[in-house]
Amino acid sequence: RFYPAHLRPRDWLAHYAGHFSAVEVTASSWAVPNARQIARWRQAAGPDLLFALKLWEAITYGKRLRDCAHELRTFLDAAEGLGASRGPLLVQLPPTLHRDPTLLADFLCELEDAMGDARAPVAVEFRSADWLTDHVYDLCDRHDVAICISDLPRCLCLEGNDADLVYVRRHGPDGHARASYPQELLQRDALDISAWLEQGRDVHVYFTNVVDGHAIEDARALQAMIGPHARLERTAAGMIP
Repeated sequence: RFYPAHLRPRDWLAHYAGHFSAVEVTASSWAVPNARQIARWRQAAGPDLLFALKLWEAITYGKRLRDCAHELRTFLDAAEGLGASRGPLLVQLPPTLHRDPTLLADFLCELEDAMGDARAPVAVEFRSADWLTDHVYDLCDRHDVAICISDLPRCLCLEGNDADLVYVRRHGPDGHARASYPQELLQRDALDISAWLEQGRDVHVYFTNVVDGHAIEDARALQAMIGPHARLERTAAGMIP
């Protein structure tokens, strides 16, 4: 059990922040966090935890990336409240949204305009395999947007692109948030992460295999493996709580 039995739920985030350097926030995809929520997160976590927000589904699932300037502004205004604790933005596309490079290019331009000078690193997780083409990779490179490395079976993406950000999501060896990863797979990730860090890239790794606490176990194991190879403080190894 990761959280001690005596610990109150409101203290879980502080406990988490004592072990990991980043957290991926799923709740932000369901509703835009308000200023009070964000203030509570920052106060509970302290200054060293980064919050990687999932983009609001009103944009990705509702508007399907089209004509969403107002929604983007609403979301990004809230995200700016994180200040120095603001991590990457994850744009997770629905599996029913198929390859449309023009749509993606227009959206990324709209996102850049909405961010203005307060730009945060951005990653996009495709959930339909037809997006994984050279043209789309080149497009994301031009916008310095990371293509999420993911082992989700429906859209297996084993290779990222050349953005400054590397964003990895590990969904479990069976792809369904169950079971822990074999040591040899984690060691392979550790070597890749070390190489990316040597290149000066910003690396975020999140585990979503939360069933039976495997995400915590795997994140801790990966941290231990990275230690001898690279500066761990430059790697954000976290999970979805």
